[in-house]
Amino acid sequence: MMKGFFDAIPSELEEAARIDGASRLTAMIRVILPLVLGGLVATSVFVAIGAWNDYLFALMLTSSAGSRTWPVGLQLMVGEFQLPWGTLAAGGMLSIAPVVILFAIVKRALVRGLTAGAVKG
Repeated sequence: MMKGFFDAIPSELEEAARIDGASRLTAMIRVILPLVLGGLVATSVFVAIGAWNDYLFALMLTSSAGSRTWPVGLQLMVGEFQLPWGTLAAGGMLSIAPVVILFAIVKRALVRGLTAGAVKG
């Protein structure tokens, strides 16, 4: 996802920073990163949501009740002959709360980052 953002930046910007005396790292931090900040935010949100909702690896890698993640704990609440609908609904609402809060915080930068790669100019 980030490749498109870095490819959209002209290499002449980095060359101009290098001519002005900046090192490669300084040119990356002061010139390139501010231009791809929207893409970094969009990619970070997608990665965070994917990690939060990850079920398969969390199920395989956790063995004790204290180390289980939220989605695995919700699934393990379902019994063979019982289904606690109220508890599962409350757990589901609590599990989407961090995602909604994260999106509310970064929505402007996320939308800017997603639309920046859509316009060819």
